[in-house]
Amino acid sequence: ELLDWQAQVLQVHMADPVVDYLQRLVASTRESTRTNGLSTRGVLALKKAAQAYALIEGRHFTVPEDIQAVFAAVVDHRIGGGMTRQGVVSPASELLNTVPVLV
Repeated sequence: ELLDWQAQVLQVHMADPVVDYLQRLVASTRESTRTNGLSTRGVLALKKAAQAYALIEGRHFTVPEDIQAVFAAVVDHRIGGGMTRQGVVSPASELLNTVPVLV
């Protein structure tokens, strides 16, 4: 059953405007002076997590909100955010607030 879910995740469509949003978020991690920048493996993990989130939400396509929903959980430890104290905004959350959705 797990293998079936994994195969279904790979079939979730990510349209070009959503890919562009993903790429702009990734670029912002690499341009930031506060973060180490997201690696290629990190980008692939983020894409799959967004696709999985969409599938769990009952869709076979992604929307920017899927990326936003998983972004901090997937990338904070990869870009040097680590654990944050309560009330402190993580580097990933800050980046989400600065990169506009242009879909």
